[in-house]
Amino acid sequence: MSEDTTSRREADPAFAGVCEPRAEIFGNGAPFVRGWATARTASLGLAAQIRSAGLVDDFAGLRADVSVSGQGLVCLGTTHPDAVRLLAVLISRGLCAEMDGVNVA
Repeated sequence: MSEDTTSRREADPAFAGVCEPRAEIFGNGAPFVRGWATARTASLGLAAQIRSAGLVDDFAGLRADVSVSGQGLVCLGTTHPDAVRLLAVLISRGLCAEMDGVNVA
């Protein structure tokens, strides 16, 4: 962890937050790797769907991360509200199609 990050954590209890540094810095024996790998698989699946919807530029910050307890997290990054609204519409339509028995795969 960088000295700046460490000092921010010590100075601001709210910064203690959720995420540790990116999992790529951990060794293979670290318990965080499994959670990060799970999140990476999920983020790659989401990235494929985002790509097919033409939203690649809107979700450029999409990445896998890991919580302090080793749980995988998928971070969407900073995103425009319109892109998030469109993603919500696409998810809703997919759920409706699934409930109606339409094959959306």
